[in-house]
Amino acid sequence: MSVKDDALQSPWNHPASIFAEQMSTWDTDGYVILKGFFAHAVVKAVNHLVDQLWRVQTQLDSKLSVDIYLENPKQERLLLSHAPLEARQSPYKINDLYLESPLVRSIMLDQRLREILKSLLDGEPLLMNSLNFERGSSQPAHVDTLFISPRKHEKLVVVWLALESINSESGPLLVYPGSHKIVPFQARKGGTCIEADEMPQFNHYMDAQLRKHNIKAKEFIAEPGDILIWHAQLLHGGKAIQDPQKTRKSLVCHYFRKQEYWPQPWRVKRAEQGGHYYMRPHQRVAKQD
Repeated sequence: MSVKDDALQSPWNHPASIFAEQMSTWDTDGYVILKGFFAHAVVKAVNHLVDQLWRVQTQLDSKLSVDIYLENPKQERLLLSHAPLEARQSPYKINDLYLESPLVRSIMLDQRLREILKSLLDGEPLLMNSLNFERGSSQPAHVDTLFISPRKHEKLVVVWLALESINSESGPLLVYPGSHKIVPFQARKGGTCIEADEMPQFNHYMDAQLRKHNIKAKEFIAEPGDILIWHAQLLHGGKAIQDPQKTRKSLVCHYFRKQEYWPQPWRVKRAEQGGHYYMRPHQRVAKQD
């Protein structure tokens, strides 16, 4: 499955000049919203791909994994081919579809997007993961560097693509403007990556900092094709789902800076339509048979 180059086009024909006007928002808020960045044909193609994966899931010969029943005691990670179909009706995420899908790579390494990410990273972006959601995650507020550690401090950016109209009832993304300027929480072992038992300490620290700086959460209400790009240290999460019947389809990708990863050149792959992605094993699952 592919999307023709002309289908990728949108009003964003000159991203460098347009994005320059948004830099003050990036500096002050830690994120930028680009409305209508991708055409509806792109959104339709990604949604069709996800539908197709679920239709043929039991026939998949793939290490593609899915986290089902997010933020629920039943949460677990399985091969997509082994996931119960009813799990699709609850919050879940498909991990790293970019490793297998030329479509996802072509979209999330779109040349216009790469130009923008390059300006934010001060270097060529390297696509290093992807997450496909159909419903709100309801994930507590967090910072991505708690779980993902770039080799160069703060050289990580995230792109969140809306795959349908999203409103306040469907569990939209929550962002905390200006929270990227808070001094990062220091993990027990040093750095920013924490162990699970350190999460309460992180939450206590961030709550105090949010009060100190009077930072409030803001909902990202989006239309299909809108993207939000955020800073490595931006606090964000998922609002609780108010209407369980509503979906919140999205594609989220994280990017490192390519120049830090050349010591492992076999891991850095050039995508079919340009740009680079990190070739690594799929997420491990406890049960594969």
